[in-house]
Amino acid sequence: MLFAKIDYSEQRDDFEKLWTLLAKNLVKYEILAEKDSDVRNFKAHDTIMKMSKMSFKEKKKVKRIDPDLYEDLKSTYFGIQNVTAIQLLSMEKPEAEDGYYYCHKTFPIFSPNKL
Repeated sequence: MLFAKIDYSEQRDDFEKLWTLLAKNLVKYEILAEKDSDVRNFKAHDTIMKMSKMSFKEKKKVKRIDPDLYEDLKSTYFGIQNVTAIQLLSMEKPEAEDGYYYCHKTFPIFSPNKL
């Protein structure tokens, strides 16, 4: 798996409020263990590449992602992505027909600027 670290330092308070509310409900509905609900344990990231999505034949050729492939990109700024929804996805259930994860529920997020 290759992922990018997300810099949310300017919105840290908003992120922590969102995570606290979300985690509280995930614990309530037994989706998340109480010990995992602390915001300090959550590491926001964006997945760029997953080897699990490769075919069996490809996986036999590539055992890991060579760091030389992304070394020059480590400090690359990819821009800003506005979040419009949070999806509760399953890595256990079969994928949807389009190859995307099974989505239990989508929770829209409304920006105060859009209301």
